[in-house]
Order: sequence, then structure tokens, then C-alpha cells
Amino acid sequence: MILVADDDQTTRDLVGTLLRKAGHEVTEAIDGDFAYMQATMSIPDLIILDVMMPGLDGWEVLARLRRDPETSEIPVVVLSAKTGLADVSKSIVLGATDVLGKPCKPEEIVNAVRANLPTASRSSLIGSG
Repeated sequence: MILVADDDQTTRDLVGTLLRKAGHEVTEAIDGDFAYMQATMSIPDLIILDVMMPGLDGWEVLARLRRDPETSEIPVVVLSAKTGLADVSKSIVLGATDVLGKPCKPEEIVNAVRANLPTASRSSLIGSG
């Protein structure tokens, strides 16, 4: 299961639809607090995480996930409009496995999921993109 955490409904819809078409189960979170709660309760295979969200921002969610032994190994792909060098560096330092800038092409999302999804979960990917 992939958790898509973004406060923008359009982004959640686009990413969710793309991933469902690729054969993934997707759940969504509308803010950082809900994203963290869902991640700790359901332990997704991968998280696509926006940085600028109400409540906990994506960086705080990422930092908390990395401190928790139950969630510390979940791959996190940061998908954000904050693409300056300092922002990308902060995402990597906090433990993001990949960083994509908004807007991005659908194939970039699919490729990031393929590259970062744990091996045992990749078999669910239908050859998309």
C-alpha cells in the first residue's frame, strides 16, 4: 500500500489515480498529522509526501517517521514545489529516499515508486510507463 500525503486534492487525485492504474493500493492523507497517524497505524510500503501541509509539515512527518523504529525503514518520496538546493538537501538529510519537484511528469512518479518500493512489493506493479 502506498500513502499519498498532500493537502492539495488535485495532486492527491492525480497521483492516486496514476498509482492505482499501475496496480497499487493507495490511501491518502490531507495533512501532516493525518499522514503521520496513517503511517504509524497501517505501515505503508512507500509514502509520497508533500512538504508544505497544514499541521505537521512534511519534514516534521519525515523526521518523526525516521525516529520511530516501526516506520524508520519506510521509503519516502518527497513530492514538493520546494525544490531549491537547501530544501532538497533538507529532505535528504531527514531521510527521504527520493525527491521530486512539482510539477512533475507521471512517468517520474512511476519511476520513483519503482526505484524505491521494497522488492517484495514491486511484484504488484503492472508495467506502466
